Amino acid sequence: MPRQLLLHIGVPKTGTTSIQRALSAERAALSRHGVCYLAGPGLPVPQFLHRAALAHGRRDTRMARFRHELGRQLAAQPADVGTVLLSAEQCSLFLRSPAEIECLRAWLAPLFETIRIIIYLRRQDALASSLYAQMLRRGVVEPPALDTGREELSALYDYATLLERWAAVFGRAALVPRIFERQSLPGGDVVQDFWQACGLAADLPERRAGTDINPSMSTQGQALLLEVGRMLQAQGGTTPVRDAAWTRLAAMVTELYPGRGWQPSRTEAASFMARYEAGNEAVRGTWFPDRSRLFNADGADLPEAPVSLENLPTLETASSVLMRALRDLIAAEAAIEGDSEVKRNSRRLQRMQRERSA
Repeated sequence: MPRQLLLHIGVPKTGTTSIQRALSAERAALSRHGVCYLAGPGLPVPQFLHRAALAHGRRDTRMARFRHELGRQLAAQPADVGTVLLSAEQCSLFLRSPAEIECLRAWLAPLFETIRIIIYLRRQDALASSLYAQMLRRGVVEPPALDTGREELSALYDYATLLERWAAVFGRAALVPRIFERQSLPGGDVVQDFWQACGLAADLPERRAGTDINPSMSTQGQALLLEVGRMLQAQGGTTPVRDAAWTRLAAMVTELYPGRGWQPSRTEAASFMARYEAGNEAVRGTWFPDRSRLFNADGADLPEAPVSLENLPTLETASSVLMRALRDLIAAEAAIEGDSEVKRNSRRLQRMQRERSA
């Protein structure tokens, strides 16, 4: 049976985690419809597909093994599997040249009859504020701004160039761009929209619309993380992206202080969006001619005045977080003490059994 690949490449912060969770949860249902969702051979596809593509031709044993194992998984699929799904949002962020994208195509194309590229586009200012929140949670301690100066983000926001770059390698007909905004999604749910974009069976389970896999943190919580991160840096420390302690702290603050995080003012957003006006109109004309504009959202829900995290009080927030941390520590110590008591009782029982045997 001819086999097609549906490759979901993001962009980041457009419900990618929700899509990947739904794909994993419905793997059996998808299989009954001849669809295979591959999450990855040992290393997760979302984080490593683009790395494996960039490692093409290099001496990288780890990525070579990943490529080999992924090919082996594909070869092992039953004959009635006609569609393979891969989801890797980092591809849209880190494959930034036709040559890099061609490395991905050259690797995957021999394995499939056809390849379709699914990509979601989000209003650039909303994407930027969401990315800021994510970077802060991961330990990038910087004040909020729409323009961070990061090259990869500037390239990501230019949707016209982004789509043309992928179309130049895979062909324009292979691209399936979608709009990520709640009023444009069926039932406000990106997963249902993804099923439609993939042409998947309508009888796949529906989810509760609006389920938030990655809850956001309020400005109060962000202000606390920013202050703590700066204190660590001032003491000569660091807040690494993968630091487990920082990740736990960010999760705790998010749970205690959920809500909408930093947003630009209407004026800041309008100025930022003006940079991409021509490109967005080109994307609309090419890919979404039935829409009057690429994004329906107009920024009316944004604050009128600029918002700063610098002047927000953090003492009360810090006190709540410290109390939660203290309760967790007490619970952990109680669990350790309980485990120790169990071990002492077990040793006592074993000693008594040995004495009886003697």
